[in-house]
Amino acid sequence: MIRKEIYKYTLIVLISLIIIMNISGCSYIYNKNNIEEISSKDNDSAGKEQRNAEVDEKENVSDSNDEDNEMTKNINDLIISNIIKNEEFIGLDDGTFREMTLVGDKLWYIENGCITTLDINTKQIKRLKELEGAIDKVYNPGDSIYYTGENIWFYNYAYLSSSDMFYGLARYNFNEDKFYEYNGQDFYGINIEGIYETTNKAWISTYSFKTSYKIYIMNLEDNTNQETKNYFENFNSVVENFEYLWFADYGEGIFQVDKKDTIVKYDESNQLYNNYISKLILNNNKVWGYWIENGNKGISVLDISTYEWSHIDFHELEDDLYYAFQHDDKGNLWIIGDKTIINLNGTLNREKWDIYSWDDEEDKTFQSIQSVEEFKNFVLIGGDEGLTVVDMKDKDTKKMFEKEPVLEIIAEEDRCFISTNKGIYELRIK
Repeated sequence: MIRKEIYKYTLIVLISLIIIMNISGCSYIYNKNNIEEISSKDNDSAGKEQRNAEVDEKENVSDSNDEDNEMTKNINDLIISNIIKNEEFIGLDDGTFREMTLVGDKLWYIENGCITTLDINTKQIKRLKELEGAIDKVYNPGDSIYYTGENIWFYNYAYLSSSDMFYGLARYNFNEDKFYEYNGQDFYGINIEGIYETTNKAWISTYSFKTSYKIYIMNLEDNTNQETKNYFENFNSVVENFEYLWFADYGEGIFQVDKKDTIVKYDESNQLYNNYISKLILNNNKVWGYWIENGNKGISVLDISTYEWSHIDFHELEDDLYYAFQHDDKGNLWIIGDKTIINLNGTLNREKWDIYSWDDEEDKTFQSIQSVEEFKNFVLIGGDEGLTVVDMKDKDTKKMFEKEPVLEIIAEEDRCFISTNKGIYELRIK
């Protein structure tokens, strides 16, 4: 009896243990499933990261390939399309599209005496304002548009005119979205020689056959102006820093004016190499003055930090005939020869110049140079003989628009705009 009871209780204990083990086993299996699920999620995450890494690697490879492709582009990959065709083409001296300025997504230019904009994306043209006194044959000088950020100025004079008549000056104020127009009662002179805008003031130089040169100072706050004889007779180019203004008066030299209107004149009797300064450029804390006289050309450079002058006579440069000095929108300074161009890199140290030379069967590659711009690995040089493209990578060259004078080049990141006497073109890489 006792044995039966012991057996009975033993059996009960064994059954209980089996039940507990089964319960425990089920719990273990559940935890294992959870672990497997978590492990699966981790694997999915790792897989996703791996896939993302593979995508990133592919994108990096793609970017690298794009860069490699960009570097392998050559002159033959440049394509040109015509945007505007000049139907009223006058001749080689017609300056219909001489000067263009890109503000935002709009090109501003003067076409047949009318201030015009071109939307570079939609190609929509808007003719906004005809200049006072403009006639059918209008010649726009090289600086017929002057953009300051707040204002954009427009001026021209009559093509081959000999009459003492004012042929137009206007400015558009971007903040006010308003045009201001001026006529012969505001200024006396057949044409505008130069305009320079400072804070709330504009310097304006005019010329007429009867009265020769005059300088006016305009108050931009009340739009009034008056003639001044306190400085010099004329100016054709101006640069400034926080301390001085420098005015080039062609034939007379350079005038330096400080905030107190103290004037220092630099000419051949005072450190200047040549008085015939056609343009001034402020670059790398130096004033660069480009002089031209009777076929002789060169650069006089004032180092503002030391107030020492240095000079480059183009006749003294070796290996080519150099005859032009230009700057581009990226701040590069270029000396241009028949088969060589030099990027000065803002310095007079010739060891730091970048020189690009090439072979050309023609005796003369360039004539008169109007505009130079750097685009990708190319230098675009526009002049009377058309557009010459120089590949800085392999020093190959190509001519475009032969016998169609190039007047202005504007280089953007992905395209360029080129004006000629016959229209406006867009240049891209395939």
